[in-house]
Amino acid sequence: MPLLAELTCRRSGICSNYINKARNVVIVGACGTGKTYIANALASDACRKLHKTLYCRMFELIGDLKHLETQRIKRRYITPDVLVIDDFANVKMSEEDALQIFKVMEYRYGNKSTIIASQLEPKEWHRNLGASLLADSILDRIVSNSYKIILSGDSLRPKEIKD
Repeated sequence: MPLLAELTCRRSGICSNYINKARNVVIVGACGTGKTYIANALASDACRKLHKTLYCRMFELIGDLKHLETQRIKRRYITPDVLVIDDFANVKMSEEDALQIFKVMEYRYGNKSTIIASQLEPKEWHRNLGASLLADSILDRIVSNSYKIILSGDSLRPKEIKD
């Protein structure tokens, strides 16, 4: 695991025990602060330890859930030991989309680990997940057994130099 990610994870007490305990990891921070980097470092470490791992962005997950039949959804999103969902709840979604996300989280809860990377704090996800009982259920399944990493500071992406 790259040094920055390893230090962040050790400081948070995560390391790789989150997989064995079927716990989630929620990474929150502004654009460019390293959320995806840390999520991918955790996923890469899981792969090296022979855990089945899948990375997707929220819009890809929602698109697949609309078009794949149930068995393919289960095989693709429920069976991996580690599922990384990047850009989680950054935009509003329909109630049907939220229901599909709920189904994935329900199957994974207590059985598999999910890494969530988002620019929004979990309390802000509620409005983009439909602000309903379904949103409460999704949040409960993600946050209740999760480690949380909060990143702050300026974007780490290189700035363009203007002539």
